[in-house]
Amino acid sequence: MSYRHKAAFCRFLDQALNNGRLEVIDELFAEDFVGHFPEWSEPRVGPGSVEDWVETVRRGFPDVNALVEGNWMTAEVDVHHVGKGVTADRLAAYVVLRGTHLGEFCGIEPSHEPIEVPQVHLLEFRGEQIVRDVVVCDRLAFLPAASAAPSLEFTHPRTPSVLI
Repeated sequence: MSYRHKAAFCRFLDQALNNGRLEVIDELFAEDFVGHFPEWSEPRVGPGSVEDWVETVRRGFPDVNALVEGNWMTAEVDVHHVGKGVTADRLAAYVVLRGTHLGEFCGIEPSHEPIEVPQVHLLEFRGEQIVRDVVVCDRLAFLPAASAAPSLEFTHPRTPSVLI
């Protein structure tokens, strides 16, 4: 079963994210899907939220190319949810997004610079459909390329301020 989950996620990356074919999303994502995307502070619900995420990324990076890197994709089948009496199929994947920042993205104006943003997707499946995706990414990796790197000041009670 896990090979089908891997194939479904790779199909999402290739067809929807890389090529903008949003029609595959309704097939791959459950109606009660819950997504935790780094672009929004609150969880998003339903396949429409995935379409919103794909459109947001593709608007900022029209040439986006998302790839699973280094074969970092692992699956667990029939994992027990403690205390809930149910099992789930899960998939974790290390994905790197590459593209050129040609459009507004999360309030940051286009820099026309190439970007590379690593992400980890933690997915849960019910049958053949994705019901949950928690996306963890390094947002600071994006900021220097977008010329939007803030001046961050860190202080510790025993050390002087450090500016990075």
